[in-house]
Amino acid sequence: MTILLLLYWGISAATNVNVLDVLPRPLMAVLDICGAYAGIGAVCLYMTMWIYWIAVERSSALARIGWFLALLFGLHYGALIYAIIIWRKGLTQVEGPQPLHDASAGG
Repeated sequence: MTILLLLYWGISAATNVNVLDVLPRPLMAVLDICGAYAGIGAVCLYMTMWIYWIAVERSSALARIGWFLALLFGLHYGALIYAIIIWRKGLTQVEGPQPLHDASAGG
């Protein structure tokens, strides 16, 4: 959504035409829904990353201060970077087929 808004701003500024007035109504409805979804998702991610930082994060004091500043001043962009970097550390790559537990066997 940020990229779309930057494109809109750039096109509107360069051509002195309000692009949103030219778009068909069905496309505007889809863009409205996507914008609302992105906004709600950004707020949820931001709050979740604060909770994660408070309750789970156990890095060094310097790293915690850095992430605090990223969340505080970066807002939803800081939360997105924090989520990608921190959760990526917890991922493990497993080679080969994954074992499946048989649910009927009680395992």
